[in-house]
Amino acid sequence: MLTTLEEKVDPKHTALLVVDMQNDFCHERGVTALNGADVSNAQTMVPRLRHLIDEAKRAGMLVAFIRTTHSDRTDSEARVEQRRLRQHPHNCVEGTWGADWYTGMAPAES
Repeated sequence: MLTTLEEKVDPKHTALLVVDMQNDFCHERGVTALNGADVSNAQTMVPRLRHLIDEAKRAGMLVAFIRTTHSDRTDSEARVEQRRLRQHPHNCVEGTWGADWYTGMAPAES
């Protein structure tokens, strides 16, 4: 068990999680922007996040990339019905451009 602060923040015991850096959340043509939200903060932070990822790797931390996808196969019946009834597009549908990594954010680019 890790007991000291030094042990707990040691890069070999930590991870950086990069979550939902996908076109539908970050791109001006993604569903979030098409639904009227401002995605400029997500776009602006990409260079800083890339730097953080590089530094975390340099320090020996695990960097894990997580993204959400939705489909009839994975979503609850309520969510499938909600998607069907909505008049604007649904985000991060499995296999679409919107579910893909935003420019410069794919794990392979790290």
